[in-house]
Amino acid sequence: MKAETKSILEVYTRYGTAENAVRQMIDRRISESLERVFGQFTADTAIQKRAELGAQFSAQIRDAIGPVEIVSVQIENFSFSDGYEKNVAEKMTQEVEVKKLEQKALQAKITADITVTNARAEADANLARATASAEGVRLQGEAEASAIKAKSDALRESPNLVELTKAERWDGKLPTSFVPGSTIPFVNIK
Repeated sequence: MKAETKSILEVYTRYGTAENAVRQMIDRRISESLERVFGQFTADTAIQKRAELGAQFSAQIRDAIGPVEIVSVQIENFSFSDGYEKNVAEKMTQEVEVKKLEQKALQAKITADITVTNARAEADANLARATASAEGVRLQGEAEASAIKAKSDALRESPNLVELTKAERWDGKLPTSFVPGSTIPFVNIK
């Protein structure tokens, strides 16, 4: 603190020394101002909003003291009962636990979303493989049907093709045993 330049003479004549000025004027008023301002805050908000508390306290003191200028106000230490400090510590621990649980829940949700996405991707891949396999079987069936039809058409247009194929595959030997009453293969008797 310092006295305003224009009020130095007034402070000196009224109180004599700086110590007397502090004792008679400031100590009592500071205590009253602090109680008035601190009453507007809870213990939690006083700690969390320390700068705001200091600004309000400084304004209260400036209004209450008069010719003495307050350069700055700094609240250095909050002192609470052991029970209150224990409750605050427990509350903070609980808040940390809640945050951890929220983080775990979020992580579990993300993991579940990833699992669902992977399952959908695998199902889509399986469907694509099955569709490709079915298309392959269909195309192979169509190709075989087309080949059979082509052979059938060729046989219909060339009846001697069967006889030609038999002759091309024959090794020139007749069977050594015959069933009575059967015909001899490859020999057309007319």
